[in-house]
Amino acid sequence: MIIFGLRSGNARQKQSLSYDCAHCGTPESVQMHLWVRYFHIFWIPVIPLYKSGQSQCRHCKQALDAPEMPQHLVQGYQTARKQAGISVRYFSWPIIAALFFGIAMIAVMTDSRKTDTFIQQPLAGDVYEIKGDDGYTLYRITEVNGDTVIMNPHLFTAEKLSAFRRLKNYDAEEYSDETFPLAKNELLVLRADGVIRKINRAE
Repeated sequence: MIIFGLRSGNARQKQSLSYDCAHCGTPESVQMHLWVRYFHIFWIPVIPLYKSGQSQCRHCKQALDAPEMPQHLVQGYQTARKQAGISVRYFSWPIIAALFFGIAMIAVMTDSRKTDTFIQQPLAGDVYEIKGDDGYTLYRITEVNGDTVIMNPHLFTAEKLSAFRRLKNYDAEEYSDETFPLAKNELLVLRADGVIRKINRAE
């Protein structure tokens, strides 16, 4: 169940001016208190919606929302509201999403660099993730003989990536006994064409 809704938090006020209270007559006893109304998911701020606030007298404790303020407070409230800053914490979800996207991109780039390195120096035991016309499958190098690699295919093909993730267990009994040779330059062509998606090598 997704929990979401609206909440309020304090806004950053650049200055705190005081005003005369029209209710009790105490001079410079009224201050503005501002907050940010934001949308949250699981209590984590997603995006701020607007700034609001109240005036409050320190002496008589009268609190007024914007529509209730006397004219001499309205301008002070509008100025304070305009100048109030919004903390970066009210953008938590976008920041989390950006960090997640950045980490994912770094992981993809790292895998890509590793694959480009591994394909130049193939080793027996390397497992190739292959995208073919029928879907996704695996090929494993059983032997490297000069400029030729001997490969055997996985027994199964997955039509979708979600099913392909479950297929990638690399167990020996899941591969066919059939083998076929490929020249190293053919591997480079398949990589350039996007057929070879990734190479997995045991560390």
